[in-house]
Order: sequence, then C-alpha cells, then structure tokens
Amino acid sequence: MKYLPLIIIIFLFTLGCSFQAPERQWQIRSKSAFNSYTTNFLSGHSVMATNDLNRAIKHLNVTADLNKLAKLYLSVCALNIAVGINDQCNDYLELQDLVNNKKLFSYYNLLQNKLDTKDIINLPLHYQAYAKNVINHEYIKAFKALELMNKPNSRFVAAGIIKNKLTSSQRDKLIQDASFYGYKKIVIFWLEQSLKLSDDFNEKKHLMKKIKILKNN
Repeated sequence: MKYLPLIIIIFLFTLGCSFQAPERQWQIRSKSAFNSYTTNFLSGHSVMATNDLNRAIKHLNVTADLNKLAKLYLSVCALNIAVGINDQCNDYLELQDLVNNKKLFSYYNLLQNKLDTKDIINLPLHYQAYAKNVINHEYIKAFKALELMNKPNSRFVAAGIIKNKLTSSQRDKLIQDASFYGYKKIVIFWLEQSLKLSDDFNEKKHLMKKIKILKNN
C-alpha cells in the first residue's frame, strides 16, 4: 500500500499524456512542402518548386490562420529577392490589413529596404545587427553582420536586399557559398550582377561563358 500514491501519480500522468492533442498534420505537411520548395527553387528546379509551393499553400488552407499564410507569402517574396527578383510582396500585401502583425510588417519593410529604426525590435534576432547597419548605410558592416547569420538562406536574402551596394569580392564570396549549397539560381544571379557591374572586357567574357554553361545545364 505504501506505493499506492506513486502508482496513482504515474497513472494520472499517463492518462494526461494520452489526451494531448495530436500533432497537426497540415502544419507538418505544409512545412515539409515549403522546405522542398525552397531547395528546388534555389537549385533552379522550377517545375518541382511550383508543385511544392502549391502543396504548401493547399495544406495551409486547411486552417483559418491567415498569419501563417501571410508568413508563407513573405517567405516566397524573400526567396525571390535572394535570387535578384524585384518582388513587391503583393500576395502578402493583400492580407496585411487582415493579419495586422507587426513582426510580419517589419519583415516586409526589411525585404523592401524600407526599414525604420522602430522596425528593428520586431525582426528576428539574427537580422537585427544587419538591419541597423543598413539603416545607417554602413554596407561593409551590414555584410559582415550577414556573414554571421547561422541560416544560409537568411544570408542570401540579406545580400539580395543590398545587392547594389556590394563589392566584387563580396559577390564572389556569395557565389562560392551558393555553389557549396547547390543553389544554382543564386549563383547565376550574382554572376549576372557581376557581369552588369564589370568594366573589364575579359572578365565580362569569362562571366558570360559561366552563365551560359549554368543556364544550359
């Protein structure tokens, strides 16, 4: 009998665990589909990327949580910016007044390079030092800050936001990093950016050859 209280506690704990809500399958599937979209999009597998994105949106539509859908649209916009597309995040803007989410709005301002000092506190922590330097037009420091980001995709997004402020050596570093991850679309973008900004005929010829090979493969 002396073990009865312990047995009752264990029983109640086990009973409590059995009534925990099951993991939401729509959320797992949507996240998995979007992760696949990210990889395929940045790697240049356009058809597969489109299918992945449609699946991610389909799974999110199971819920009425517009915050999650708005976040997904901003993530799509961010990836476009990472590969040099001048995306205005219009899909997010259609939901902006419905979600009224300060964190998402500040992230939108970051992507559009419209940051105000008050936005910084609402940004993910790994973007904050970078954002301060961008606001102050200190782009060398901003690049150093983005290099410290743990997430490679965040680094590429941050670089895309200030694409016209980077040096040749900084672009070369981004090309090297993107090559390491197999992100062909990012490699092509930064090669084209270097081609556009180079004044050296031989360098331009070399860059054009690289771009042609990558686009044909």
